[in-house]
Amino acid sequence: MSSNHSNTHTNINTSANTNANLKESSEGGSEPLGNIAQGPSAVPKNTGVKRLIKASFYTYKGLRHAVQYEAAFRQECIAALILIPAALIIDFSAVERLMLVGAVLLVMIVELLNTGIEAVVDRVGVEYHELAGLAKDMGSAAVMLALIYCIAVWVTFLTQHFLAV
Repeated sequence: MSSNHSNTHTNINTSANTNANLKESSEGGSEPLGNIAQGPSAVPKNTGVKRLIKASFYTYKGLRHAVQYEAAFRQECIAALILIPAALIIDFSAVERLMLVGAVLLVMIVELLNTGIEAVVDRVGVEYHELAGLAKDMGSAAVMLALIYCIAVWVTFLTQHFLAV
């Protein structure tokens, strides 16, 4: 008797999972959802060149906002305008140049992600919540670690290049 009960329970779970992954088609039948992340009420997504154009617009919009409203991002842009040309002008190998430029870009990327986290937290509510504070603190810590990495890479390569004997 207990083995039958166990099989019935398993069948119920399998059936529930199958039903959760089906949607009604226009013909009245069911078909697999395909991309479950979109959900059953998702709006059709742009594809191809149209998606690329829209994505470029959103990228521009995000970068413009960061430059206009985020002092830390503006400071990092100024540093990038100095450091990236320096990496290209000074006689570094291609790999060294990639690491130097990559370290600068990493700081900017992490800063943008941190700004996004802060925007979402601020959107959710203005009252203090421990998890909201934690999210902001962790974003800030990520920026600090990226800055430390960037400084370490630049100091290492510059000292090797200019103090090499």
